[in-house]
Amino acid sequence: MFFGCWLALITEKLAEIYTKAEDKYFDALDFLDAKGLPVYAYSDFFENKGVPSFVVTIAIIVAILILLTVILTYKGGDFRIKRFTKRLWRKSISWSSVDY
Repeated sequence: MFFGCWLALITEKLAEIYTKAEDKYFDALDFLDAKGLPVYAYSDFFENKGVPSFVVTIAIIVAILILLTVILTYKGGDFRIKRFTKRLWRKSISWSSVDY
């Protein structure tokens, strides 16, 4: 019973944070729409399919950040595919009549 009370409080706080963030998101969309950018075409596309556009936008931002992190921190290590193609290349050369 005690755990359920804490869980309800945490869930309520998370819902409050989500609602505030979503309100700010739609305030930003209103601002951009007032400036002449057709941002509600993007939002309505997802909302009409029953998917919250706020969640999609957050997912896109997170995916871009992960991709940038991977690209910017890549140190040029040797991937398995690279080694596999090197082996294939050596075998194809050894099967031909070229001496190396």
